[in-house]
Amino acid sequence: MRAFFLLFLLSACPAPETAPDPRGEALRLQSRASDLVAQNREEEALHELTHALQLAREAGDPALQAAILTKTGSVQLFLGDHGAAAASLETALSLYANASDPKGEALAWGRVAQAYVAMGAYDAAAGALQKARALGHTEEDPAANAVAEAVRMMQLASQEGPSTAFLRSFDKKLDLLAGGRLMCW
Repeated sequence: MRAFFLLFLLSACPAPETAPDPRGEALRLQSRASDLVAQNREEEALHELTHALQLAREAGDPALQAAILTKTGSVQLFLGDHGAAAASLETALSLYANASDPKGEALAWGRVAQAYVAMGAYDAAAGALQKARALGHTEEDPAANAVAEAVRMMQLASQEGPSTAFLRSFDKKLDLLAGGRLMCW
């Protein structure tokens, strides 16, 4: 009879629910967002990242918050929302200041440089790229190198005019006159 009564109590009372692990759920959502981006479902990915960020804050994990904000900024860049991307990435960078993740921080500096270039803030982009390179994780990154070259050329264009910058983008074998005009033979 006792065994029957115990079985009855166990079946009648719901099992105590374990509190969800906010950090684990944030990691799961972050991974899901990456999968959504791979499927070209960026808006859905942003929704997942927003929820993941809330959970990472609840968990009190600044390094995870920084990583999520870096991914958020990357998706916003892809969608063309450069101002929001810069804001997300700048927040991530403030969190990386207290985290020990130089690779993640370098990525965030590189992405914020892209946002700055898109907004025409070439000097800020150049500074961001210098910080990324100082962290030592962008030297062999083709995207970071391409952005660095684009920034250099855009800075030159803004100082001397677009035709000069265009001509200087060719190799040094070109003979240029003052003002960037080609010397004719």
